Amino acid sequence: MKKLHYLFLWLGLVGCDVNEKDESSVNKINHHNGLAAEADFEYTSIEKIDNGFVFHRNPEDSSRQTDSITLELLKAYDISNTETRTIGAVTYQFHLDTFHGGSGGAEYTLRIWKPLDGSGVALEHYVQSEHDPDFAESWKLIESASVQFEKD
Repeated sequence: MKKLHYLFLWLGLVGCDVNEKDESSVNKINHHNGLAAEADFEYTSIEKIDNGFVFHRNPEDSSRQTDSITLELLKAYDISNTETRTIGAVTYQFHLDTFHGGSGGAEYTLRIWKPLDGSGVALEHYVQSEHDPDFAESWKLIESASVQFEKD
């Protein structure tokens, strides 16, 4: 079963650089734009997009519920009604939207902006669930995010 998991993981990561750290679920991801992060959580697939990645974490027990995390390197990111949270020396801007109802439960969208020199990392975690979501993994993901360019 573990080999099958790694096969699906590899198939979902074609076009991006992922290095396994060890036997745990931590994966270092690197985008050609320099975005780097550690994905220390389970996901069903990962999709490479122009500025980053989308982690699909759809629950197996319901086709009506969804869970995805988008991580992107951007020049700017507009979040309204923000709060701030400082972790280490970095101050993040964030906002949580909640929409109640729907056949899969309430919808939640957490938006986080991590400023970097001349740009930043944007994270958007969308969850539809009948239970309150835990966004700890999103915070760990954006905290690990950085810009790294390979030396020629």
